[in-house]
Amino acid sequence: MAPMILEHAKFTIHPGQERAFEDAYRSVRVTLLLAPGCRSAQLHRSAEQQGVYLLQVGWDTVAHHTEQFPDTDQGKDVIATFSPFLAAADVTHFDAESL
Repeated sequence: MAPMILEHAKFTIHPGQERAFEDAYRSVRVTLLLAPGCRSAQLHRSAEQQGVYLLQVGWDTVAHHTEQFPDTDQGKDVIATFSPFLAAADVTHFDAESL
């Protein structure tokens, strides 16, 4: 299989919205996985900070995420679903190949 890029999106959720955000993720995960170039998606709660999550998404390329995804129907749906919950977001892309 070809190399993959891992998007690590650290989300801080508005206080008291954690359960609703988790439910929203579950409702939109399949949509995210149907986006062109998307290979995987996992959401993790912080073990140390309330309301902080790591969304890890596998993409074929950075361009699939940054250039193509926002303009797709899937991208628009995911962004609209997540946006109301986000107090802060920080996104970094990593080469998925282990060193």
